Amino acid sequence: MIKQLAPMAFVLLAVACSDIAAPAPADGGAPVPLDPTAGMVPIEVPAFELAPGAEAVMCSYVPPSGLERWASGAYVNVPGSHHMAVRRIRDARGVVASGPVDCANGDVLAPFGGEGNDFASVGDLFSAGVPELAVTLPDGVAVRVAADEGLLFEVHAVNAATEPRTVHVGYWLATIDAGEVIEEAGSVLAFNQGMTVPPGLSTQTAACEAPSTFRIFTVQSHMHSRGRGFSLHADAREVVSGDASPYYLLPNGGASVAAGEALAWSCDFDNDTGEPLTVGPSVAGNEMCGFVALVYPFTGAHFCHGAP
Repeated sequence: MIKQLAPMAFVLLAVACSDIAAPAPADGGAPVPLDPTAGMVPIEVPAFELAPGAEAVMCSYVPPSGLERWASGAYVNVPGSHHMAVRRIRDARGVVASGPVDCANGDVLAPFGGEGNDFASVGDLFSAGVPELAVTLPDGVAVRVAADEGLLFEVHAVNAATEPRTVHVGYWLATIDAGEVIEEAGSVLAFNQGMTVPPGLSTQTAACEAPSTFRIFTVQSHMHSRGRGFSLHADAREVVSGDASPYYLLPNGGASVAAGEALAWSCDFDNDTGEPLTVGPSVAGNEMCGFVALVYPFTGAHFCHGAP
C-alpha cells in the first residue's frame, strides 16, 4: 500500500509497470513496453525455491563492487514477497558471494561469519515492504554505497499456493555522479524489540532519540498480518499516521526533526489468536512493529531498538 500525503518532488510507487502508459512507436505499430530498469545498475541476487504452504526468510550476500556508487533510486521486483531488507555491509573480511541461506533466526549476519569490526551493517539501502517498488529521490539527494560495502538481501516470502514456487529477486539501482550530489541520504531503522501483543485490540508504542538533525522524506512501517495502523511522531508533532505497513511520502522535502527529539512510533493490532504474540519472523505466529526512514542530511547509520 502507498500513502501519499501531498504532491512532492520525488516519486515512490508500488504499481505494476502495465499501469503506466507505454509510448507508441513512430510507425504506428503496437506500443513499446516501458522498461523500468532502463539505465539502471542490476544487482544479481540468486533465486530460491519455496515449497507449497511454506514461509521462509532467506539471505544472500553480494560482495563489494570496488566502486563508489551514489544511489538516487531503485526498482525492486520480488513477486510474492512479504518484505525485503537490503543492508549495506562494510566488508574488510572479503566475504565471497553467498546464499541464499536461511536467516530466520533473526541474526542475518550469522550465516556469513557474524558481525565484527571487519564485517558490519552500516544502514539500509532501498528496502521494500511490497513486492514491486520504484523509488526516485529528490534531485541531488543520494545514498552512498562505498567501494568496500557489500549488500545483504533479506527476503521474507510466503507461498500460499499448492505448488512449489521459485522466488526471483529483481533489484536495480539508479546512480548519479558524485559531483551531482548535494545531500547524502541514509537510513534510520527503528524496531520495538520487547513488545508482546495481547489478544484483542491494542496499541504498542516505543521511542528513541533522534541522533542528529535531519529531514525525513520516506517512512516504511512494518507489521505482520494483524497490524491495523501505524503512526510516527517527533516529540508531539505528527510525522505520519495511517494504515498498516504502507510507504509514506512526505511533502515539501520532508519533515524536520531536531537532534534529541523523541521519535515515537505506534502500531495498532487486532490479535485474533486468543494468545499473546511475541516479536519474531513468522507472519502467522509473530508480530513486528518498526519502521525504516530515509533521511537527509545523513551523519551515520542509526539503529533504535526501542522499548515499550
